[in-house]
Order: sequence, then C-alpha cells, then structure tokens
Amino acid sequence: NFYGLAIKRFHDAGLTEKQIDVKAIKCTANIGKAIICEAEKGHYGTIVIGRRKSGPAVFSSSVSLNVVDSLSNMAAWIVL
Repeated sequence: NFYGLAIKRFHDAGLTEKQIDVKAIKCTANIGKAIICEAEKGHYGTIVIGRRKSGPAVFSSSVSLNVVDSLSNMAAWIVL
C-alpha cells in the first residue's frame, strides 16, 4: 500500500500524525495546478512530491516542475 508506506516513512523521519495530511484527488487535466490549489486552500507549509522515474533529472515530469514553479510561500520536497 503506497500511502501506508509513505506515512510510515514520515513517522520514521519524526513527523507526527498531526503533521501529515495525505489526500488523493480525481485526475484532472492539470495535476500540478490541482496540487497547488489544494495546498493554498489548506494553508499548507510544505508539499512533498514523489518521482515516478529514476534518472539524473530532478524534475522528471511536468507535474513536479509545474508545482515548484507555481509555489509561493511554501516549501517543496522532491522525493527521489
């Protein structure tokens, strides 16, 4: 289970249950924009984005690049 593993890793890193909010949304035409809208609506301080592909490029997809380019007053973690 992806979400279970992700939450376990957050706990192992020292985050508490109150610091973690995992949400799944229906696919939209612009996933990056949907992520930013949710983060702004929820007043999040940090967004964590995972990569699907391995390789030398940090921004392996337009989603992660779109999110980082659109951020304002919040941090982003890109999980390699």
